[in-house]
Amino acid sequence: MTLLGKIFTGLILVMSVMFMSFAIVVYATHVNWKERVKDPTNGLEVTLRNVQDKVAQLQLEIEQSKNTLAAEQAARRAVLASLRTKLDEINKELVDKVREYDTLLATKANLSQTLETNSQTLLALQGEVATIRKSIIDTIDSRNTVFEEFVALTDTKNRLEGARDILSERHDALLADVTKAQGHLARFGVRLGDDLPTDAPQRKGFVTKVGSGRLIEISLGDDDGMRTGHELYVYRGATFLGKAVIRETSADFAVAEIVQEVNKSVLIRKGDRVSTKLG
Repeated sequence: MTLLGKIFTGLILVMSVMFMSFAIVVYATHVNWKERVKDPTNGLEVTLRNVQDKVAQLQLEIEQSKNTLAAEQAARRAVLASLRTKLDEINKELVDKVREYDTLLATKANLSQTLETNSQTLLALQGEVATIRKSIIDTIDSRNTVFEEFVALTDTKNRLEGARDILSERHDALLADVTKAQGHLARFGVRLGDDLPTDAPQRKGFVTKVGSGRLIEISLGDDDGMRTGHELYVYRGATFLGKAVIRETSADFAVAEIVQEVNKSVLIRKGDRVSTKLG
């Protein structure tokens, strides 16, 4: 029941009490009012108290209805405020959508222009594709020709590789021979690429140092015309001691190796004479 219905109910109750009061006044002229009022079971006092209690209850219900109405009104105001907020948001969103629509229209115009440009570009590209297709066909023909030449060159390459393998084997064999020759020449202090020793000029010197093994140092060097491989004769006084071969030279001295000794019990020592010629 709404508040308005409750108010009408209260009014009806009040009017009913008023009509009942008029009826009591009319009835009082014919009824023993004292007995009627004081009757403990059905007297007017009892009825009045009952009516007053009912009126109090109705007033309480009216107050409760007012409180309920106030709460409903507050809730409705809150809902209304929320709806207004949503309406503002919707209006803002509508404005954004309108702007977006305008942007889309502008984009559509740009896309239309771009489509027109792309269409023209496509026509130009189609012409280029036709030209490229013809170029590809010509290239394929040229490639076939090149492939035939490649096959011929491959055959030539295979023949040359066979010849290369043969030459490689010969190279390895020659390299082994050269290595062996280098070993033999090294025994005489000669390296590949060195000029073969010529006859030593006639020079005389002396032993300046006796090294370990069979090596000696002499006072003759490059400045004296000494070269690797030159032979020297060693003697002491008039006694011939042996023969040496120069292994390494410097500007003013050389290192020689004793290759022949006349008397092994007589050791060559510092101060012995050396000469490139006997006598």
